[in-house]
Amino acid sequence: MARELVIRHCDTAEAWHVAARSTLDRLDHAVRTTIASAPVQTIWRHFVDALREHFAEEEAILFPALRALARGELPEGDDYLRQLDAMEEELDGVRHLTATLRLYSRELGRLEDDFLEFVEALEDHARREQEELLPAARLLIAELHGIHLLRDSPPDSPDSRTDPPRAAIDEIERSR
Repeated sequence: MARELVIRHCDTAEAWHVAARSTLDRLDHAVRTTIASAPVQTIWRHFVDALREHFAEEEAILFPALRALARGELPEGDDYLRQLDAMEEELDGVRHLTATLRLYSRELGRLEDDFLEFVEALEDHARREQEELLPAARLLIAELHGIHLLRDSPPDSPDSRTDPPRAAIDEIERSR
């Protein structure tokens, strides 16, 4: 199940990235040519650069590695493990930037509705990656490394306070 879920999420995310880049390019051009506010321009540039970098890293490192894992292959190196951890932090950063940009959205004038629609789609995309793709990927990694994940720990046990897939990846990294 995790294998199919990981492949489906990678495919869906890459398709979403293509559409998002097109919208982002259009919004970026409009913001750069019509918005005079220096704070909005600064936050916008940071947002666009961070988002493009995030998409590129996922497509170059993470998604190919996750697809290999879904085929039962262990990717070379551990860049994908670092990217998996970084993805969660980047998703938090994107949410912070979108929240900040929402505060300035009225300054976007005629672009406000398009921007807010894009932000809502981006937040939904990020939520799906964080709530569905990341846990499925961690579970898959743990399974391929032959690590049994405890699921029925008593509520007060240390295992119940740790994300089992995250704990499994920590164990993998310690064994290197």
